[in-house]
Amino acid sequence: MEAFSAGDWDALADMTCAQYQEQARDPGRFLVPPIDTFGTPEQLTTLSVPQVSELLSGQFGGGVSPATLDRVSQAIVDYDEPAYRAAMLDAVTEATSVTVDQVENIEIVGDTATADITSTRLMGDKAPQTSTNATPYVREDGVWLDCTDPAGS
Repeated sequence: MEAFSAGDWDALADMTCAQYQEQARDPGRFLVPPIDTFGTPEQLTTLSVPQVSELLSGQFGGGVSPATLDRVSQAIVDYDEPAYRAAMLDAVTEATSVTVDQVENIEIVGDTATADITSTRLMGDKAPQTSTNATPYVREDGVWLDCTDPAGS
């Protein structure tokens, strides 16, 4: 969870099974909504950076620095997809914290395992969301790695 909070995607990938390492290194592909969620290029160029920053601030409910909100907003107004993905990923990372509350029901069969992981996700000022998920692990080169699909599919 520390790797996610720090935005250290290489460290996160190092804790992920080989099947999902590429996705773990580029979480913007599944964590960041498409830029067209905010409108067409024509619609967005009519907005100012402060207007978009204010809108985003309300959506994130706090927890994101004004500088990051401005970077996201500028990329949206400019309809700059690469800049938007990078800045929005920073915003999501700043606004989100995840803690592991409990690990139960560990079952190991050869080089695979599962464990029920209870975690709490907090995003900005929103109410915490606690969930328990069966998490798959595989042993690769003698190391146990999380083998959860980062995209959630």
